[in-house]
Amino acid sequence: MILAFDIGNTNVSAGVYDVGRRGGFVSHWTLRRPPRAGRTWWKELTVLVCAEAGVDPMDLAGCVVSSVVPAVRKVLPGVLGKLTGSAPLFVSGALPLGLRLAYDDPGLLGADRVCAMLAAVRKYGSPVIVVDCGTAITFDAVARPRKHIGGMIAPGISMSAAALGHGTAALPSVEREWSIPASPASPASPASAAGTDTVGGIRSGVWFGAIGCVRENVGELKAIVGQSATVVGTGGDAPALMKAAGLFDVLDPTLVLEGAVLAWRVTSRRRAGSR
Repeated sequence: MILAFDIGNTNVSAGVYDVGRRGGFVSHWTLRRPPRAGRTWWKELTVLVCAEAGVDPMDLAGCVVSSVVPAVRKVLPGVLGKLTGSAPLFVSGALPLGLRLAYDDPGLLGADRVCAMLAAVRKYGSPVIVVDCGTAITFDAVARPRKHIGGMIAPGISMSAAALGHGTAALPSVEREWSIPASPASPASPASAAGTDTVGGIRSGVWFGAIGCVRENVGELKAIVGQSATVVGTGGDAPALMKAAGLFDVLDPTLVLEGAVLAWRVTSRRRAGSR
């Protein structure tokens, strides 16, 4: 079994993946990451995820991390090394994973985006467009065969609302007022597109702005890779956007984690082949 982490700017997803007969995740957690998560927090999370899967951390075949938070590299290797007895693999676009990345410097492409594309191509083929709706909304398009043609980065829903509050003198910060039962970090769809007060105007503007952003950006990418491209939604806000506007062909909440596992397996095979 493999322990995988997807560490974003706001949330952390962690899971234990059974690469044997069963396949898939036997445990999976998603939770908000404390801004100053230290060794104790990461150790407790690792132990809980492994306990739910019924596996001793020392019995894991390996561990892999997709992270867009540089500070994590200072803490997590020591924690995981002590718990599992092996160093974690940090996914990077610089690794030879079988994708032809369009970035001038592939190492600068976010690990979460690399993992999401890797899993999307494996599961849904190409052409495929991945939309990751988190703190930022990222878009990546992969044409045949496994060729990344580039992508987009837009502010996420909560980030857009926060920017209005922080960047203006009179507008309030409203992102904390939004919640839906399925995802506390996500906003609920406003009752009306026409807000009747300042908060309502911000809510509707940001919400429908995000829907329009996803719809328009996907359309622009389809014009490049083909109208037949499968659109895959992932990330914390994807379920709410899917429910409200049906923006994706597929909703895949564990896409990045699955891609991290694939990166570990590809890298492990290459290591074994070089011996």
